[in-house]
Amino acid sequence: MKVILYYDEGCFDCVIAKTYLEAMKIDFEAKNLKDDNNKLELIEKVHKYIAPVIIIDDDVYLGFGSIDGKFISNAPEILERLGILPAVKDEQENIINVLPKIIKTLGIVE
Repeated sequence: MKVILYYDEGCFDCVIAKTYLEAMKIDFEAKNLKDDNNKLELIEKVHKYIAPVIIIDDDVYLGFGSIDGKFISNAPEILERLGILPAVKDEQENIINVLPKIIKTLGIVE
């Protein structure tokens, strides 16, 4: 499986996506959109400038967001595609609040 993350350093959802992929030990290629070549490559692939973008093999996922620590948008679909969705579900199969774990991983809180 080939995973590419297009991210912008000033984007909170990008930080969440990158940190989460690293924490789950997903092998991925990170492409910073501050680099004009990466930006042009992304626009050629998805026909727009948006961040984050996660490409898994040939599947393109736009965004990786959360509100109050709960995943929104297509984050659960991305996690399922990566084979790690069960790690973020509770006993009732609900997506659990993972933002505190990510914030702790970032070293923002102890």
